[in-house]
Amino acid sequence: AYIIQQMEEVIAIEAPICEEMLFERINEAWDITRLGPRLKQAYTRCVEKLSSKENVTMSPCTQKIFYWGNIDRSTYQEFRIPNEDFRRGLDQIAYEELMNAAKEILMLQFSMNVEDLKAEIAKMFGWQKVTSATTDILEHAIHMMVRREIAIIENDKIQLKG
Repeated sequence: AYIIQQMEEVIAIEAPICEEMLFERINEAWDITRLGPRLKQAYTRCVEKLSSKENVTMSPCTQKIFYWGNIDRSTYQEFRIPNEDFRRGLDQIAYEELMNAAKEILMLQFSMNVEDLKAEIAKMFGWQKVTSATTDILEHAIHMMVRREIAIIENDKIQLKG
């Protein structure tokens, strides 16, 4: 029960947070250095008992699970940039955050090449270059913006809609 309470506290502070990072935070709290299969199974059982378990998403591209706590994803406008001590992998960032960062960039640039936008999003989250692994994640976030009618792409240029 105490681990469940700790998980809920971490989610309340760090949401949206991917499951992998949630488990890392619990390990840090207990000074555990390695997440073995039995411990992961125990954590997974705890996660099933969370009060905020309804507000969980799975990344369609990476299949990672994200916990949102009490945050309303439909109105979420934030993104968190790294500090000097810690940066998340792009696969550890919810698509909503990636899209919010892209919106911020496009508000300043108005229109830009899609490849340049990918590079700018990666830089915003502390990564100097886009790799093949991160390309898929960034492309998916950009295409989600288009599907949700937030942005439009014409001739490899992207801009905010309206």
